[in-house]
Amino acid sequence: MLSNEESQAVFDTDLYGYGIQPVWIKVDNHSDKTYNLMHSGVDPNHFSPLEVAYLTTGWRSSEAERNMTDHFRKMVFKNPIPPNVSRSGFMYTNLDEGRKVVPIDLIGVEDAKFFTFIIDVPGFVADYLDVDFERLYPPHELVHLDSENLRAALEALPCCTKNASGTHSGDPLNIIFIGARETIEAAFARRGWLPTEEIYSRAIWKTIKAFLFGSRYR
Repeated sequence: MLSNEESQAVFDTDLYGYGIQPVWIKVDNHSDKTYNLMHSGVDPNHFSPLEVAYLTTGWRSSEAERNMTDHFRKMVFKNPIPPNVSRSGFMYTNLDEGRKVVPIDLIGVEDAKFFTFIIDVPGFVADYLDVDFERLYPPHELVHLDSENLRAALEALPCCTKNASGTHSGDPLNIIFIGARETIEAAFARRGWLPTEEIYSRAIWKTIKAFLFGSRYR
Protein backbone atom coordinates (compact mmCIF):
# COMPACT_ATOMS: atom_id res chain seq x y z
CA MET A 1 0.00 0.00 0.00
CA LEU A 2 1.51 3.30 -1.07
CA SER A 3 1.85 6.13 1.39
CA ASN A 4 0.68 9.59 0.37
CA GLU A 5 4.21 10.59 -0.64
CA GLU A 6 4.83 7.37 -2.58
CA SER A 7 1.49 7.72 -4.34
CA GLN A 8 2.35 11.23 -5.50
CA ALA A 9 5.73 10.03 -6.78
CA VAL A 10 4.20 7.15 -8.80
CA PHE A 11 1.11 8.94 -10.17
CA ASP A 12 2.24 12.59 -10.15
CA THR A 13 -0.96 13.68 -8.41
CA ASP A 14 -2.40 13.84 -4.90
CA LEU A 15 -4.66 10.78 -4.96
CA TYR A 16 -5.00 10.81 -1.17
CA GLY A 17 -6.42 14.32 -1.42
CA TYR A 18 -9.24 12.89 -3.55
CA GLY A 19 -9.86 10.02 -1.12
CA ILE A 20 -8.13 7.45 -3.37
CA GLN A 21 -5.67 4.94 -1.89
CA PRO A 22 -3.68 2.89 -4.45
CA VAL A 23 -2.92 -0.68 -3.39
CA TRP A 24 -0.38 -2.77 -5.33
CA ILE A 25 -1.27 -6.43 -5.76
CA LYS A 26 0.82 -9.26 -7.18
CA VAL A 27 -0.56 -12.75 -7.76
CA ASP A 28 1.76 -15.67 -8.54
CA ASN A 29 -0.31 -18.46 -10.03
CA HIS A 30 1.62 -21.72 -9.58
CA SER A 31 -1.37 -23.91 -10.47
CA ASP A 32 -2.68 -25.34 -13.72
CA LYS A 33 -5.86 -23.22 -13.52
CA THR A 34 -6.74 -19.71 -14.66
CA TYR A 35 -7.98 -17.30 -12.01
CA ASN A 36 -9.54 -13.86 -11.97
CA LEU A 37 -9.07 -11.33 -9.19
CA MET A 38 -12.45 -9.99 -8.06
CA HIS A 39 -11.93 -6.23 -8.02
CA SER A 40 -15.15 -5.74 -6.09
CA GLY A 41 -13.76 -8.03 -3.38
CA VAL A 42 -10.78 -5.74 -2.78
CA ASP A 43 -13.11 -2.73 -2.49
CA PRO A 44 -16.78 -2.86 -3.57
CA ASN A 45 -16.61 0.89 -4.31
CA HIS A 46 -13.19 0.96 -5.96
CA PHE A 47 -12.36 3.54 -8.63
CA SER A 48 -11.84 2.61 -12.26
CA PRO A 49 -8.88 4.23 -14.09
CA LEU A 50 -11.31 6.55 -15.91
CA GLU A 51 -12.87 7.66 -12.63
CA VAL A 52 -9.44 8.38 -11.16
CA ALA A 53 -8.49 10.38 -14.25
CA TYR A 54 -11.76 12.33 -14.19
CA LEU A 55 -11.28 13.27 -10.52
CA THR A 56 -7.62 14.25 -10.74
CA THR A 57 -6.98 15.81 -14.16
CA GLY A 58 -9.57 18.59 -14.32
CA TRP A 59 -7.00 21.40 -14.45
CA ARG A 60 -4.67 19.78 -16.99
CA SER A 61 -4.64 20.20 -20.78
CA SER A 62 -6.45 17.69 -22.99
CA GLU A 63 -3.19 16.03 -23.98
CA ALA A 64 -2.03 15.80 -20.36
CA GLU A 65 -5.41 14.37 -19.38
CA ARG A 66 -5.12 11.66 -22.05
CA ASN A 67 -1.61 10.82 -20.88
CA MET A 68 -2.75 10.56 -17.25
CA THR A 69 -5.72 8.38 -18.24
CA ASP A 70 -3.39 6.06 -20.16
CA HIS A 71 -1.04 5.98 -17.17
CA PHE A 72 -3.83 4.98 -14.75
CA ARG A 73 -4.98 2.29 -17.21
CA LYS A 74 -1.47 0.95 -17.65
CA MET A 75 -0.90 0.68 -13.90
CA VAL A 76 -4.18 -1.06 -12.96
CA PHE A 77 -4.30 -4.79 -12.14
CA LYS A 78 -5.50 -6.75 -15.20
CA ASN A 79 -7.21 -10.13 -15.38
CA PRO A 80 -6.96 -13.01 -16.10
CA ILE A 81 -4.10 -14.80 -14.31
CA PRO A 82 -3.20 -17.82 -16.51
CA PRO A 83 -1.43 -20.93 -15.15
CA ASN A 84 2.18 -20.40 -14.08
CA VAL A 85 1.96 -16.65 -14.72
CA SER A 86 2.42 -13.66 -12.39
CA ARG A 87 0.18 -10.61 -12.61
CA SER A 88 0.64 -7.35 -10.77
CA GLY A 89 -0.85 -3.89 -10.74
CA PHE A 90 -2.69 -1.31 -8.69
CA MET A 91 -6.25 -1.19 -7.40
CA TYR A 92 -7.61 2.31 -6.76
CA THR A 93 -9.44 1.89 -3.47
CA ASN A 94 -11.15 4.27 -1.08
CA LEU A 95 -8.90 5.90 1.49
CA ASP A 96 -8.78 4.09 4.84
CA GLU A 97 -6.97 5.20 7.97
CA GLY A 98 -5.55 3.06 10.73
CA ARG A 99 -5.60 -0.34 9.11
CA LYS A 100 -6.21 -1.23 5.50
CA VAL A 101 -8.06 -4.48 4.93
CA VAL A 102 -7.28 -5.97 1.52
CA PRO A 103 -9.43 -9.04 0.74
CA ILE A 104 -8.10 -11.05 -2.19
CA ASP A 105 -10.71 -13.28 -3.86
CA LEU A 106 -9.42 -15.40 -6.76
CA ILE A 107 -12.11 -17.12 -8.78
CA GLY A 108 -11.45 -20.00 -11.19
CA VAL A 109 -13.50 -22.73 -12.82
CA GLU A 110 -15.01 -24.78 -9.97
CA ASP A 111 -12.42 -23.30 -7.63
CA ALA A 112 -11.87 -20.21 -5.49
CA LYS A 113 -9.15 -18.98 -3.17
CA PHE A 114 -9.57 -16.33 -0.47
CA PHE A 115 -6.91 -14.33 1.36
CA THR A 116 -7.11 -11.34 3.70
CA PHE A 117 -4.21 -8.94 4.21
CA ILE A 118 -4.27 -6.31 6.97
CA ILE A 119 -1.82 -3.44 6.53
CA ASP A 120 -1.05 -0.73 9.08
CA VAL A 121 -1.49 2.77 7.66
CA PRO A 122 1.15 5.31 8.80
CA GLY A 123 0.00 8.44 10.59
CA PHE A 124 -2.95 6.91 12.46
CA VAL A 125 -2.72 6.85 16.28
CA ALA A 126 -4.82 3.79 17.10
CA ASP A 127 -5.71 3.10 20.72
CA TYR A 128 -4.94 -0.63 20.40
CA LEU A 129 -1.26 0.20 19.81
CA ASP A 130 -0.97 0.96 23.54
CA VAL A 131 -2.04 -2.59 24.44
CA ASP A 132 0.55 -5.35 24.84
CA PHE A 133 -1.71 -8.27 23.92
CA GLU A 134 1.03 -10.84 24.53
CA ARG A 135 1.28 -9.72 28.18
CA LEU A 136 -2.32 -8.75 28.76
CA TYR A 137 -2.70 -11.56 31.28
CA PRO A 138 0.08 -12.89 33.55
CA PRO A 139 1.06 -16.52 32.92
CA HIS A 140 -0.50 -17.80 36.17
CA GLU A 141 -3.93 -16.56 35.03
CA LEU A 142 -3.87 -18.52 31.75
CA VAL A 143 -5.77 -21.81 31.77
CA HIS A 144 -4.93 -24.56 29.28
CA LEU A 145 -7.79 -26.92 28.42
CA ASP A 146 -8.38 -29.72 25.97
CA SER A 147 -11.49 -29.70 23.77
CA GLU A 148 -13.68 -31.62 26.24
CA ASN A 149 -12.77 -29.49 29.25
CA LEU A 150 -13.05 -26.31 27.20
CA ARG A 151 -16.63 -27.19 26.26
CA ALA A 152 -17.45 -27.88 29.90
CA ALA A 153 -15.90 -24.59 31.00
CA LEU A 154 -17.86 -22.65 28.39
CA GLU A 155 -21.13 -24.32 29.37
CA ALA A 156 -20.49 -23.42 33.02
CA LEU A 157 -20.20 -19.70 32.29
CA PRO A 158 -23.25 -17.57 33.17
CA CYS A 159 -25.34 -16.60 30.15
CA CYS A 160 -26.50 -13.18 31.32
CA THR A 161 -26.02 -10.37 33.76
CA LYS A 162 -28.04 -10.56 36.98
CA ASN A 163 -29.79 -8.02 39.20
CA ALA A 164 -28.41 -7.25 42.65
CA SER A 165 -30.26 -10.16 44.26
CA GLY A 166 -29.41 -12.57 41.45
CA THR A 167 -33.01 -13.45 40.73
CA HIS A 168 -33.46 -11.95 37.27
CA SER A 169 -31.32 -12.19 34.13
CA GLY A 170 -30.41 -9.13 32.08
CA ASP A 171 -28.19 -8.58 29.03
CA PRO A 172 -26.34 -11.52 27.44
CA LEU A 173 -22.62 -11.66 28.04
CA ASN A 174 -19.59 -13.90 27.50
CA ILE A 175 -19.26 -13.85 23.73
CA ILE A 176 -16.45 -16.29 23.02
CA PHE A 177 -14.28 -16.35 19.90
CA ILE A 178 -12.05 -19.37 19.35
CA GLY A 179 -9.20 -19.27 16.87
CA ALA A 180 -5.91 -17.61 16.02
CA ARG A 181 -5.95 -13.86 16.60
CA GLU A 182 -4.98 -13.15 12.99
CA THR A 183 -7.87 -15.29 11.67
CA ILE A 184 -10.44 -13.69 13.96
CA GLU A 185 -9.14 -10.19 13.20
CA ALA A 186 -9.36 -10.84 9.45
CA ALA A 187 -12.95 -12.09 9.78
CA PHE A 188 -14.00 -8.99 11.72
CA ALA A 189 -12.18 -6.70 9.30
CA ARG A 190 -13.95 -8.25 6.29
CA ARG A 191 -17.29 -7.45 7.92
CA GLY A 192 -16.39 -3.76 8.25
CA TRP A 193 -14.96 -3.46 11.75
CA LEU A 194 -12.58 -0.52 12.01
CA PRO A 195 -9.88 0.48 14.51
CA THR A 196 -10.62 3.46 16.74
CA GLU A 197 -8.27 6.40 17.01
CA GLU A 198 -7.02 7.95 20.21
CA ILE A 199 -8.70 11.24 21.13
CA TYR A 200 -6.09 13.93 20.53
CA SER A 201 -5.91 17.25 18.73
CA ARG A 202 -5.57 15.91 15.17
CA ALA A 203 -8.35 13.35 15.63
CA ILE A 204 -10.65 16.03 17.08
CA TRP A 205 -9.95 18.31 14.11
CA LYS A 206 -10.69 15.47 11.66
CA THR A 207 -13.99 14.86 13.44
CA ILE A 208 -14.94 18.55 13.24
CA LYS A 209 -13.89 18.79 9.58
CA ALA A 210 -15.92 15.70 8.68
CA PHE A 211 -18.99 17.21 10.38
CA LEU A 212 -18.64 20.66 8.80
CA PHE A 213 -17.54 19.71 5.29
CA GLY A 214 -18.90 16.18 4.88
CA SER A 215 -15.43 14.70 4.44
CA ARG A 216 -14.78 11.02 5.11
CA TYR A 217 -13.48 10.19 8.60
CA ARG A 218 -14.64 6.68 9.42
